[in-house]
Amino acid sequence: MAKSGSFKTPGLVDSYSFSAVTGDAVVIRISKTAGDLWPRITLYGPPGTELKRAYSSTTTEISYPLTSSGTYSILVDDGYRGSYTGDYSLFTQFTSGSASEAVILPVITTISPTVKPPSSVQRTPTGEQPAPTGSTPASDFPVNYLIVIIIAGIIIGVIVISAKKFSGKPRTAAPPRFDPGMPTTSSSDTRISGTVNHDVIISYSTFDKPIADAVCAGLEYRGIRCWIAPRDILAGVNYQEGIIDAINTSKIMVLIYSSHANESPHVIREATIAMSKKVIIIPFRLDDAPLSKTMEFIISTPHWLDAITPPLEKHIEELGNTIQILLENERNKRKTV
Repeated sequence: MAKSGSFKTPGLVDSYSFSAVTGDAVVIRISKTAGDLWPRITLYGPPGTELKRAYSSTTTEISYPLTSSGTYSILVDDGYRGSYTGDYSLFTQFTSGSASEAVILPVITTISPTVKPPSSVQRTPTGEQPAPTGSTPASDFPVNYLIVIIIAGIIIGVIVISAKKFSGKPRTAAPPRFDPGMPTTSSSDTRISGTVNHDVIISYSTFDKPIADAVCAGLEYRGIRCWIAPRDILAGVNYQEGIIDAINTSKIMVLIYSSHANESPHVIREATIAMSKKVIIIPFRLDDAPLSKTMEFIISTPHWLDAITPPLEKHIEELGNTIQILLENERNKRKTV
């Protein structure tokens, strides 16, 4: 079922709901049709708990198996800090697990635009909220999309195994296309401590976590090793000590600057430590909030990048270019010493 909506004022939220039973599976897709909106969808289960979230600058989609019966809710808003307006189209489809064949069931939806309430989340040490994930579907899925995906996966698996067998060496997959909502991979996946296996640390306010995660994904896509909390806090390590250790072993700090970061004592403390350790600080500006005196003292630096206007991907690319130049300069300095 398709619905359309429009945000004439920044900060609005549209609410949709549908009933489902255990065993159903839902696919929700949202696309921007006009304006600067970064459409975001969030799925909530019957108890009111958040199940999955995704956003992108154009089109994004989530799919989810429904494990309990009841009423589910879909919230639609602007994923880029609630700052933009525009129109969107929402497509919702789910299949019944109780039927002998997959069947599209009608989705009963209600729209209730509301002004987004102020966040009740308190600023905490760098990063405490789950990051949204996003994807960009190429086209609408058919009703039996699950069967098609399974068959395609089996065929691809057989081809890959056969190729490895006859070539005698493993093939490496091409890197995924960067999407600002894509999940990041942990530096601890290499089984090397997260405090020594990186060049860049990302400092941000909890309110700006979606942007921080997008920056981390974009830099790591280019091969730049990043450290970001809470992802790279090792189990059993004190939170504050882990951040200090990461700063001490970083060459560059990307400071996600916004009005929230400007007022966050934790971000200011991290930037102060970085300055004392002579870590290069690159402010990545999300808005034009004036610098506090403390922040102005810390980040009065020539390496300043603005990311106020969309698209975010362009600014992340520029940030990556700058960091690669700085890292190359550092390597050349060490060679001449």
